[in-house]
Amino acid sequence: MANTQRQNRDIELNPGPKPSKYPCGICSKAVKQNDQAIRCDNCDEWVHNRCSGVSANMYETLKNSSCSWICPKCGLPSFSSSLFSSNGNISTSNSFSVLSDTSHPPVPCGRPVHCSTPCKVKPSSKLNRMIKIISVNVNSLRGKSLQMSELLFNESPDIVLCQETKIDSYISSSELFPSDFVTFRKDRNSSGGGVCITVSNMLQATHCSDLDVQDLEAVWIQVHTPSRNNPVYICSIYRLPNKGSDYIELLRQPLEILARRHPYKPPFIIIGGDLNYPLVDWTSLSSHDKSADSFLDIINDFHLQQLVNAPTRHGQSTSSILDLVLSTYPTSIADISVDREFSDHCPISFTVLTAPIINDIPARELFLYNKGDYNQLRIDLGHFQQTFLNSVPDTNSVDVNWQTLKQAISSAVKKIYHPGAYTTVEDVLHG
Repeated sequence: MANTQRQNRDIELNPGPKPSKYPCGICSKAVKQNDQAIRCDNCDEWVHNRCSGVSANMYETLKNSSCSWICPKCGLPSFSSSLFSSNGNISTSNSFSVLSDTSHPPVPCGRPVHCSTPCKVKPSSKLNRMIKIISVNVNSLRGKSLQMSELLFNESPDIVLCQETKIDSYISSSELFPSDFVTFRKDRNSSGGGVCITVSNMLQATHCSDLDVQDLEAVWIQVHTPSRNNPVYICSIYRLPNKGSDYIELLRQPLEILARRHPYKPPFIIIGGDLNYPLVDWTSLSSHDKSADSFLDIINDFHLQQLVNAPTRHGQSTSSILDLVLSTYPTSIADISVDREFSDHCPISFTVLTAPIINDIPARELFLYNKGDYNQLRIDLGHFQQTFLNSVPDTNSVDVNWQTLKQAISSAVKKIYHPGAYTTVEDVLHG
């Protein structure tokens, strides 16, 4: 009987509810797994959105950014007691004693690990990554494959915008970029001009052919995001220094198409390229160059903002901002920087604070060589041999002979494969 009474005295008569592991810093109620809440970077306490007044839009923005957030309690000013005791005796009382222990166990980053109503956590690795972009006037891609490989290896961009590519259809994209990139081109010729956009095949990107304008050196793509109605439209553009206002006015055509396509919300547009407007003051959006007036009007009419504020081309006596990055959502562009020279221009790198859709397994075509018509290949190459030797190749340069040989082999190889002579990696793995 005595042992029973002793045991009863050890039991708390009214223990009350078990305290929550993650109490809200304002209402003190539990922060559950499916609650919308933010952890304060100062006191490490979780606070419900409804308690802190954070809107749904601001909550989504903070989730996809590296910004610090301070809760309302930590954000209040700390007034000195001397402010109130300088010229009077004001007596105050406080019936509450100071807490003896205000220490908190370390709180892990992210959402609470434990909650009263567990739910499945979806893998978020695909949605957490941002898009890194580099824009550069390469002044001819030919002969710069090693430089481009070094740039891609060191900077690890997802997208590269190139201007003045100076290539033609005889040069394939596989000679210029690694196999894990997909390239969208608009060539002029091997002597000058041309633009392209090369994209990591981990991203879902498509060419916007309806935005291409015949006489404008610009190529457009759209990068798909989880929000189907809000893709990112990206353009690589080049303008010769002697082109007048009529040329840049052509840029209005694709911008007007996008404005009509998204009537209720401005489309997310990023334009990068060498526009050659050295006399524009980008702080005041003014210029002494009359040819720049039309371009500045376009920027204002379509709510674009120019983000480069450091010179991208350095001469012996002057430095100028020739390469630009413009966007309709400038707050979604971060970490913009002008890097060391790649050619006679400096590359511009920046990050887009929008999560793209990531491909699981990039699609790749594989030729089924056992289905090729090799007799036809031998016939075609035999005819080429006679034609090539009759053209007196000794009188041509090595480069001309190489381009002729490469084009002949490429055409002959494509000709011997009928539609059933190739497949995809997925077909091979599952078939």
